[in-house]
Amino acid sequence: MNKLSLTQILLFILLLGFAILVIALAKLQIIDGGQYTEYAENNYIKKRRLDANRGEIYDRNGLPIAQNYPAINLAIVPGFIEDKDSLKTFLSTFIDVSDEDIDNFLYETRFRQFQENIFSYNLKEKQVAKIAEHINFFPELRFVISNTRKYHIPNHFTGYIGRINQQEYAILKDQDYHYNSYLGKTGIEKQYEAILKGVDGVKLDLVNAKGRNLDLFRGISNNRDVINIEPINGMDLNLTIDLKLQQMIDDTFPPDLNGAVVVMNYENGEVLAYVSRPEFDQNIFMSKIPTTVWDSIRSNPSQPFLDRVSKAVYPPGSVFKILTAGYGLENKIVNRWTKLSYCDGGMQIGNRYVKCWNHFGHGSLNVIDALKVSCDVYFYDLSFRMDLDNFCYFVKDSMLSEKTGIDIPDEAKGFFPTTQWYIDAYGKYVSIRGQMVNLSIGQGEMYMTPLQICALYAGIANDGLWIKPHLLKKASRGQEILTFDDFMQNREIKLPFSDENIAIIQESLRKVITNYDGTAHSINRPNRNIYGKTGSAEHKVGSVTHAWFSGYDKDTKIAISVFVQEGGGGGSVAAPIAGQVFDFYYNYLGNNNAKN
Repeated sequence: MNKLSLTQILLFILLLGFAILVIALAKLQIIDGGQYTEYAENNYIKKRRLDANRGEIYDRNGLPIAQNYPAINLAIVPGFIEDKDSLKTFLSTFIDVSDEDIDNFLYETRFRQFQENIFSYNLKEKQVAKIAEHINFFPELRFVISNTRKYHIPNHFTGYIGRINQQEYAILKDQDYHYNSYLGKTGIEKQYEAILKGVDGVKLDLVNAKGRNLDLFRGISNNRDVINIEPINGMDLNLTIDLKLQQMIDDTFPPDLNGAVVVMNYENGEVLAYVSRPEFDQNIFMSKIPTTVWDSIRSNPSQPFLDRVSKAVYPPGSVFKILTAGYGLENKIVNRWTKLSYCDGGMQIGNRYVKCWNHFGHGSLNVIDALKVSCDVYFYDLSFRMDLDNFCYFVKDSMLSEKTGIDIPDEAKGFFPTTQWYIDAYGKYVSIRGQMVNLSIGQGEMYMTPLQICALYAGIANDGLWIKPHLLKKASRGQEILTFDDFMQNREIKLPFSDENIAIIQESLRKVITNYDGTAHSINRPNRNIYGKTGSAEHKVGSVTHAWFSGYDKDTKIAISVFVQEGGGGGSVAAPIAGQVFDFYYNYLGNNNAKN
């Protein structure tokens, strides 16, 4: 009896479980079958990235340098391709692509068969119109709306953004980047990528085969998306650049010559102008570059992609002589009254007669007058009394063979040789004294950037306090504000000059401008406080010299370096450019009360 009763209980439980299963299956397959069949067969969960807006870039006064604008892109979903040959024919008709381009793209996206892979960015209106007429015949094609970058002035300091490549994606895929991302490639865009980019949001949608949102993830009471993370836009940047000054220099620089001009506030290191010539239009990177255009730019002998302000190095010529003079003064080899060898147009050194730039000669001079007229013979003689390796340390401490640390990536370091370098390069019997003769006047195996030279002269103007040059003034997003000091510390360095010797160098640079025999007297202005030094640097036999001018204006607190590649004389070519910059900025500040 007990046995039978237990069997009945077990049978009842089994029948009850079976009945519940039947009811559940009936509900799923009969009552709600149509709904779930639609979900299962015709729909899928689509994760949509909500792109953050990239921060925009402005000058110190709020004038736009780089801004965002809407763009229409063409994407391909490889898994929906029905006829690859027809697709190739269609794309090559309206977009400048080859069959090889398309094959390479499809190979690269072979693991993203059902995702929208951007094939062509920032289509032109005519392209959009033509493609739209036929896009319904190609289910694999999609128009995708996003932002593109517009650069308002051609320049090198801003840099540009570009589409992420495979190598970059492999590194950054876990840092909120995706295979359609853009990121900073050079300049400020690269330096401050982390704060310009922002953080993308995400939204989950259930869509049917036609792409219609079925609103599965909608809230019941307030009709808001349940799974929807809003993006955080990037921070806007205000640079230290003054666009009006930048544009004035662009207009002033000789159009047929290459070179660089950099202007900075010597009291705080803010870079006010950063001109590298020739420039290039960064907007070419915002859409596919035609092969002919790309080849013409890359083969241009003027190298428009080369940033001559901070990434290219050149012999500095006579603008370097303040370092030779400073070393002699600091090591008490000379003082302000010491006169060295008589200059009759040159100097006999061993078995050769080395000329001064002035073949008529300068006579016997002290250090102040030697800098004023840029007498080579004075520095030849001074070099005989100097130790190369100690001088090398002095140059390094003056930041001429060190990166300035400006907030632009890939800055050049510059170079100044040591005794060992010469032995390695030319053998153990090399004449170091002979090499020192060249080095003393800024020639030979030394190379500096215009930015390094400008920063040195800014330090002289600032009574020996060298300040790191920088381009960021502030970054902001709503009420959140960051300044350059939040990103960079240890910005000040004391140059290896005593106060007394700084004053001697300053006096010399003033006489270069004010005295009639000064090499830059042409830019003297009554009742103004302009200081400077000219230079003409030889770089290869038979070529025109590079023209240099470096100096500063006490009235406006700016330092400047002008470099004109193969421009000729520093006094006749580079100094007049600096004079126009000094005049413009002096009047600009006075007329607009813009000093800040």
